[in-house]
Amino acid sequence: MRILLVRDRFTPTSPPEVAASTLLLSQLVRQATEAGHSMRELVPNVTDTDKGPHQFRAAMRLRLDAEVSDYDPQVIHVQGVGLLGHLALETGVPYLILTFGEELAASLAGSTVRADAQQAIENAGRIVVDTPQAREQILTAFGEIDTIIVADRLAEFSSSPEAAEGSGDAGGPSLDWLWAMYCEIVARRRRSPGRDAGE
Repeated sequence: MRILLVRDRFTPTSPPEVAASTLLLSQLVRQATEAGHSMRELVPNVTDTDKGPHQFRAAMRLRLDAEVSDYDPQVIHVQGVGLLGHLALETGVPYLILTFGEELAASLAGSTVRADAQQAIENAGRIVVDTPQAREQILTAFGEIDTIIVADRLAEFSSSPEAAEGSGDAGGPSLDWLWAMYCEIVARRRRSPGRDAGE
């Protein structure tokens, strides 16, 4: 499976919840490689993050379009909601959004980001959150969304990154459940009305 991972740029001074995301994503890339999947990452350039919101969006749109054209991913994994989720929606490629509660709260702070998040969440193949509270945040902000999954396994990454690094058979928690979601999203897209039977 070809998976395009789209995420924000993390820095050494990022807040603690970002450590959970960083650990999860490093495990994801490692396990994808070990399982024979192909995975690419798209991260904003440092120069992109220094731009205003409109210039940042335009720069990321161009880079994401080029990546989709070149790599032809079967699914996009978006880390966080908001702008990046909305850009994934615009590609037409099936996508999954995974977010930790703290990331979600930050994403819902601005009105422009909130409008992007609304559309991204409504159209995602799956939205994966770490706690029931994060699920409630989404339902309160956007109404009934039936694609939200609370993945208790994410607690392995957010409660103790050190413990998560050492757990599991291959040096970290298994992410087989995430691969199953990717496959489900791709299969659902293939069965959706208006798609060619041969796809």
